[in-house]
Amino acid sequence: MPTASSMLSASLGLLTLIVSLAACESTPDLTGPAPSTDAAARDAGSDAGLSDDTGSDAAEHDDAGGEDSGLDAGVPGSDASGSGDTGPDGSLPPPELILVSGGVPAATVVLPQHEHPAERYAAEELARYLRAISGAELPIVVEGGPQLTGPTIEVGKTEAAVSAFPSELTGKPEGIFMEASTERLILTGGSNRAVLYAVYLFLEEKLGCRWLALDVEHVPASPSITLSPFRIVTAPAFDLRTFPARLERNWTWGQKMGFNGLFSAQTEPTDAGFSYLPAAVWGAHGYASIIPPATYSSTHPEWFPLIGGVRKTNGQLCVTAPGLAEEFAKTVAALFTADPHLQHVSISPNDGRIGWCECNACTALDQRLNGGRTTKLGLLPDAPFMGDRAFWFANKVANEVAKTHPHARLLHLAYVNYTEPPDSVTPAANVIPWLAHYAPGEYSRPIADPASAANALFNDYLTRWARKAPRLLFYSYVGKSMWWSLPRPVMSNFAADIRHLSQLGIHRYYAQSPLGDWALDGPL
Repeated sequence: MPTASSMLSASLGLLTLIVSLAACESTPDLTGPAPSTDAAARDAGSDAGLSDDTGSDAAEHDDAGGEDSGLDAGVPGSDASGSGDTGPDGSLPPPELILVSGGVPAATVVLPQHEHPAERYAAEELARYLRAISGAELPIVVEGGPQLTGPTIEVGKTEAAVSAFPSELTGKPEGIFMEASTERLILTGGSNRAVLYAVYLFLEEKLGCRWLALDVEHVPASPSITLSPFRIVTAPAFDLRTFPARLERNWTWGQKMGFNGLFSAQTEPTDAGFSYLPAAVWGAHGYASIIPPATYSSTHPEWFPLIGGVRKTNGQLCVTAPGLAEEFAKTVAALFTADPHLQHVSISPNDGRIGWCECNACTALDQRLNGGRTTKLGLLPDAPFMGDRAFWFANKVANEVAKTHPHARLLHLAYVNYTEPPDSVTPAANVIPWLAHYAPGEYSRPIADPASAANALFNDYLTRWARKAPRLLFYSYVGKSMWWSLPRPVMSNFAADIRHLSQLGIHRYYAQSPLGDWALDGPL
C-alpha cells in the first residue's frame, strides 16, 4: 500500500504535468532548464472572468539570471556563501540581491502609494513567508515616505514596477512580471489579483515553498536569502481555473495554486476580482434554488413538470409555462443587483436525467427544435434529448437578464441527456455552456483516445461544442472513476485531457473536488 508521502509526491507530480501541458507547448519554462513543480499552476489560465474572449497567447519568459540561486544557507559575502570567490575559469560570481542576511532584514517591502487591498494582502503574505523561512521581519512601507536605504521589494503597481512593466503583458490581466537586480526585486502583474499570483510564484520558484495539499506545506529554512538577477514574464493559458472553495482553508490554498474562480464573496476585497457563485445559488444546479417549490408550488403549480398526468415538485420546470421565464429572470437579476461584484450565476436544471415536463407545450417544443429525438448516455438506455429545450429556456432568461445587467454571465450545464450541443438552438452571448465530463465516458483513458468507444462519443460532443461555443467551461471530476468516490485509475489522463481542451480552443476549466481527495487523486 502506498504511503501518505508517496501519494502526496504523486499528486504533486501530476499537478506539474497537467498545468505545464495546459500552458501549451510553446510556453517556455519559468526557471530555465529545470523548472520546479507547483509554480506551473500559474500557467493554467489567464482572464479570471468568463468573458466572451477565449484564451490568451502562450506565456513568454526570459530568465536573465540563468540557473536559480535558490536559498543560500550561509551569510552572503562570507566564505560559506561563496561570495567573492572566483570560479574554476577565474570568473567572478554573478552579483546578488540580498533580502535577508543572517536572520537580519536587508530589504524593505514597498507598496504603491494608492495601494489596493489585494496588493496589501500580497505584501503581507510575502513578509509572512520570508519570516517563516529566515526569522527576519521585513518592514512593509508605502512609497513616497522617507528615503529608503538598501534593496527594495516592489509589490504591486509601484512607480518602479510600472516603469519596468513589459509591454508584452498589455491586455493580459493575469500576466506576471518578476525581476531581480542588485537593487530591487519587482513582483507585480497585469491586475491587482495577478500581484498575489506573482508573490506565490516567487515563493515557489525562487525560494522553494510548496503547498502540496490542504494543510500540507513545505517552507525551507535559511537565515539568509539571496537572489541572482533574473527576469520572468509569463501569462496563463487558461482563462478560468477553478474548483469549489466555500471554506477559507480551501480558497487560500487555491490562491497559492493559481486558481482564480468560484471562491467565496468573502474573498473579494483581497482577491480583486476572482469569480464566485452567490450563496443563494451555490453550485451547478439552479432550477430549485431560483424557483423553489416551497415558494411557488401553491401559487404557480403550472410552473412545475407534468409527469404521468400529475404536476410534480421534485423534477425540472415546465419551461413553456407563461410567466415562468420572466419570474426566473427577475430572481437572477436581483442577485446581480444585490452584489455588484457578482459575475456569474448558474441557471442549470436540477440534477438528474429524469423529471422533465411531459405537457403538450413542452413536447411540442421538443418536436419543433429537434424532432423529439433521443440521445446516448453511455451504458444507460438512450433518453429523450433535452439540450434544445434547456438552452431555449436559458436564452429566454438570458435575454431578460441582459436588459438590466448586460455584463452578467449565466452558466448552464451540458449534462446527462442534454450533454450534446443543441440541434437548432445557439446559446445566447451571455450564456456560458458548462460541459460536464460525465456520460458517456471511460475515465481510464484520455478523452481523445480512439480506442475507447465511449470516449469517442463524448469527444464528438466536445468537439461539436468547441465549434458552437468557444467560450465553453469544461466540468471535470476528480474523485470519480466510473462512479462516485472511486479514485481515477490513470491520473495522467488529466494532463492529456487538458492539452486536448487547449488544442480545441477551450480555456476554461472547473474541477469538482472537495479537496479531501486531492492528495490521493491529484489536482485536476
